[in-house]
Amino acid sequence: MKRKMNGTKYCKKWQVGLNASSGLKTNQIMIKYISVVVFLISTWALGFSQTLPNWIFMANLGVEKDDTRRYDNREGSLIPNQAESWGTYHVEFNVGRKIFEYKRLSTFTGLGIGYEKATFSRPYNQGILIDAAGADIALSVNNYGKVQLPLSVSLFYELSDSWVLSGALVSNALLMRRIGRSGGVYSGSYGTFEWHDIQMRCGVNYRIGRWMVGFESRVINVQKIDRVIFNNFLIDPRTDQSWENYNPLRFDLTVGYTW
Repeated sequence: MKRKMNGTKYCKKWQVGLNASSGLKTNQIMIKYISVVVFLISTWALGFSQTLPNWIFMANLGVEKDDTRRYDNREGSLIPNQAESWGTYHVEFNVGRKIFEYKRLSTFTGLGIGYEKATFSRPYNQGILIDAAGADIALSVNNYGKVQLPLSVSLFYELSDSWVLSGALVSNALLMRRIGRSGGVYSGSYGTFEWHDIQMRCGVNYRIGRWMVGFESRVINVQKIDRVIFNNFLIDPRTDQSWENYNPLRFDLTVGYTW
């Protein structure tokens, strides 16, 4: 009888020990499982909230108020009155590389290509573009294009994982002018290389993963006076001036991709 009782006690102890051991293993498995889940969640969260990656591609589509300055030709004999006021368009593509980072502040330097098209009808001086006898005459243009090379330094400050403030200092080098008119009259392209303007832009962007969609406005614009359209035909008084501070309203829709 004692042997049976001892055997029963031994079995119960072994069963209790087995249950404790299996419970311990189950707890260890659960802890490992929870640890892996927490690690994956934290890795995803950190990856989403990290600062901008090292490279960024930006595309700008902008519209600008026409430069309607007439100077002494206010009567409109050379510049007719026009109802259009927003007729200067911009397309720009830029690739930037991160050069500085501090917490949520990132600085990029970039290089790109851009195109500007002005549709405001005005006279231009062909003699500025070509060196030929009789070229210094007033012709009319309502399709004035410029191919530009933008050099930029951009700052991005991440307010949150979704909202990003941006600011950029951009300097455009002028590569080519294209003179055209409706119907193809007086059309022609003229290559050059000269500094065209220095401008400052500010914007706000919404970030979705690696993508950013934003709205940008130009706040400062210092540009070289374009003697092709501001010339002696308009009796432009700025004969001894090469640059001017002139900033007509310009707004851009921007789309960016980071990697």
